[in-house]
Amino acid sequence: PEAVIFPASEGRENHPGPFPQGIADIMRRTRIGLFCAALALPLAPGSLPSAAAEEAAPPIRILCDFESDADLKPWVFDPKDGAARVDTEVLHGKGALRFSGTARIELGGDLPNDFTGYDRIGYLVHNETDQTVELDLVLDVGRPVRSKSNGIPPGRIGREYCLLDGLDAEYKKNVKAIRLEVIGKGKVLVDCLALLKAGEKIPLIPK
Repeated sequence: PEAVIFPASEGRENHPGPFPQGIADIMRRTRIGLFCAALALPLAPGSLPSAAAEEAAPPIRILCDFESDADLKPWVFDPKDGAARVDTEVLHGKGALRFSGTARIELGGDLPNDFTGYDRIGYLVHNETDQTVELDLVLDVGRPVRSKSNGIPPGRIGREYCLLDGLDAEYKKNVKAIRLEVIGKGKVLVDCLALLKAGEKIPLIPK
């Protein structure tokens, strides 16, 4: 059977957990309140990360950035979905993928399939349409594990995340493929699919 974990988007986050939605909302508001209270406290010397520490952070692990047509080789598309690499409305680097329906990337070989040590999968997205688009991310770990979409509003440009800390360690060691699914009608622009550690963000070209 398909398991479900929950995504996080820039500015909003649904964290995987066993809590009912009402309790999860209370906990989320509590965390926000504690965070705001912490902001009011004086900071101890040296409590902020130094520039040297930030520079020492490991780089994000980009799985695909759609820089050239060669980047499409590990992907599988349904021909009727009209998937195409574009270089006019990119969000990162020199190219992006515009598609509807389903896009699947096979892992292994040159692409890492051991996600141990990473906290999330991130990607950039642009909803160019005038309707909300549901975009799910599904991991193939021997069974499908789905990260449900929060819904991408019309015109939204931003970062989307699939949190991995709710995934069993054994599953993280052998991820066979990643599948992006547009639920229903709609078409989106996706760029820079990457593995991230806590605190890392994919650079986003300002629009």
